[in-house]
Parts: sequence; C-alpha cells; structure tokens
Amino acid sequence: MQYKEIAVGGTVYFWFASNLTTGAAGDGATPLYDVRLAGAAASAIPTASGTPTLLTHANYSDGLHEIAIDTTGYAEGEYAVFCTLTISTVNPAGFVGSFVVRAAASTLRDLVANIQTRLPVALTVNGNMKSSMMEILATALTETAGLLAGGFKKFFNVAAPTGTVNSLADAVPGAAGGLFIAGTNAATSITTSLTANVVGNITGNVSGSVGSVTGAVGSVTAGVTLAASAVQAIWDAATSALTTAGSIGKRIVDFLTGDAFVRLGDAGAGLTALGDTRIANLDALVSSRTKPADTQAAVTNLTNAPTAGDFTATMKTSLNAATPAVTVSDKTGFSLSTAGIQAIWDALTSALTTVGSIGKLVVDNITGNAFTRLGAPAGASIAADIAAAKGDTAAIKTKTDQLTFGQTGHVDANVQRINDVAITGNGVTPNKFGV
Repeated sequence: MQYKEIAVGGTVYFWFASNLTTGAAGDGATPLYDVRLAGAAASAIPTASGTPTLLTHANYSDGLHEIAIDTTGYAEGEYAVFCTLTISTVNPAGFVGSFVVRAAASTLRDLVANIQTRLPVALTVNGNMKSSMMEILATALTETAGLLAGGFKKFFNVAAPTGTVNSLADAVPGAAGGLFIAGTNAATSITTSLTANVVGNITGNVSGSVGSVTGAVGSVTAGVTLAASAVQAIWDAATSALTTAGSIGKRIVDFLTGDAFVRLGDAGAGLTALGDTRIANLDALVSSRTKPADTQAAVTNLTNAPTAGDFTATMKTSLNAATPAVTVSDKTGFSLSTAGIQAIWDALTSALTTVGSIGKLVVDNITGNAFTRLGAPAGASIAADIAAAKGDTAAIKTKTDQLTFGQTGHVDANVQRINDVAITGNGVTPNKFGV
C-alpha cells in the first residue's frame, strides 16, 4: 500500500504487479484504474479512470504496471486508487494506495523544502537563529528606526557592567522610591544615611519645614529658635531625671532647695537673723561707704537713674550699641542635649492633651502592640505567607529543571504533530516521516 501527498496540479504515481493463478508473473489484459474521493457517496462516479502503463524494458519482469494521475482540477482532500485487469481467465481487483491533494506549496514536501531554503539564511555562522523583535505581547513596535537598538546597545554594551536592571529604581523619577530630580518635582524621600559635603554656599531658602534632625549638628553660626513644644519639654523635665554630675540641671536641683525669697526675708531680715556681725554691716547706704575713685561715676549714674530699677540714658546708649553677634530668631531645629532628649521621651502621656498635637495623636492611636496585630492576617502570619510563596517557587523550579537543552538557548522537544496533523514514522528508512 502506498500513501502519498501531492499539490494540486501535480502528477502522482502508483505501481502494481500482476500474477497468473499459478503464481508466476503475467501481464494480463485490459488493465484499468479508478480514483475515488474519500468520503464521497458510494454511488459517486470516480474522480478519474484510466489505463495503467505496462513496463516493457527487458530488465522488468512480466506484469509490472505504472499508474500516472494528473491532479489538475482536483479538490483538496484524500483519494484512493483501485486497479483491475483480466488474467488467467479471472478479473481480480486491488487497492493500490491513496494520496492527499493539498493547495499548491502547502504539502509537507513543499514546507520542508521552503524551510531548507530559508533556514541557512536565518542562521548565524555559529548555527544560532537570527531574530528581530517586532512585537511585544502582540503589540507591534512603532519606534523611530534605530532608537530601540541604539538604546539597547547603549545600556548593555558595557565592557565590565557593575549593575543589572534590578539596580534601577522601580518608581517614576521624582516620586517616592524613585531617582532624585533637582527641580520643582523633587519629591524623593531619602530614607537612608546621606553622606555629602557641601563645599560651596547654599544661597537659596528652605521655604518648607524641616521634619526632624536626629543627629548632631556640627555648628550653627547664627542662632536657632526652639519650637514652643521643645521649650515646654525642657521646662517640664522632671527634677528626678536631672542626675548627671556636673550638669547645670543637677546643680539647680542640688542648690535650689527652697524659696530663696522666703529665706532672705523682708529687707534681708533672714540674713540679719543669722547673727553674723559682718552681715549686719551690710545694712547701710552705699553712699556712706568709701569706694574706689574709678567706680564713683558708675555708682553716681545708677543713683541718677530716672526710675528705680532702670538704667540711665548713658547706659542704655551703651547697651544698644553692643549688638550680639548671634541671633536665635530664624532657625527651626538643632541638636538637643542628652538630658533634653530624655525629657522629651519621659513626658507623661496623661500630659499630652493638646488637641492637634503630635503627642495627643500618638496617645490616641497607639493603643496596643502593633506586632501582635500584624501576626495573623486571615489565618496565617505574613511570615507563613512568604514561606508558602517560596515553596511554590521551588516547585516551579523543579519542573523547569527537567527541561533539556541539546543546543544552548533551544529546548529539546519531541514533535508529534505539524499543523495539527499527526506525524507518522520515526524519520529512519524505511519508516520515513509522514503525515
């Protein structure tokens, strides 16, 4: 039995042999063949009928016939070929084979020939397939000629690359997590340490507020002004926390142990009551005491002040002329001492009651252990969810590790069908590939 494939308009050939009833080869007489379209009605007329050619060369034995079928005008489909002849007074019939008619240039032979013609052109000298990216996810690339290739080359044509695509920020430049842009849209948040020395002058102004400064500021040549809350926190520091030896806070606690005005008494009565005659001698007019000549003018000026406790006009002029070199009216933050920081963190929550303050916001909204609340979302902890995802990833890797690559970049595959038509044979004579 012979199975063939032919393009419309081509000629397909079949052969059969005839034998006498004795078993010897014989030519017979009136040979005939019929071609039938597969699936046609049983009563349908044959697509074609004709007389086989008897092969007469001396090298051929008797009874060898050849059938030539011209498929011009045939419809695409499968056809069967039958034959008959008269021999030894009998008229046996036989099935010679079948063939499939396909559109021009669509037979397996045509397709293979086309591939064999095009394949060498599509391969590099190293046998690798050449490719040109025309689409991404079915979307055609409409870039200006050369731009994508140029950009790809500029990014990847590096002798010793030090980064990968993961080195790029996964955010729009200027947005949180993105690259910093020196401009009006510089909204990038810097969440790690920033080490930079500004050797020039910053001539512009900071029009926004400074969130916080947790590190020490080396020096500020002009003054700073503490926020009202910072000032309040300093004065609200508990005396029990001012224990650092040598600090001004501890000195105040140690020596300011009572009401100084009560102890001094009216007109210094408390001092007089101490019983020391030297203290009693202090109860006299300054003008009655001998004083150095160089202090006379100063004492006289004080006694000539316009009102009690005031400075004279001369003293006021002198004081006004002595302008401080440092001001503390135009800054919003500086480094507090350790005691000052301690006082801020030791503030009682019961005292943080000012509406709209950060203190009250913290007291109102931090009402429990945040880590405990995050522990069990929907029946599983976040850590368990991450572990499950890692397990799925490992399962995927197990499957992909089973793939084999006989040639770099090409997955080995066992082709079973072409154009959804099953392939027959194993490619080795006599079981050649067929469909």
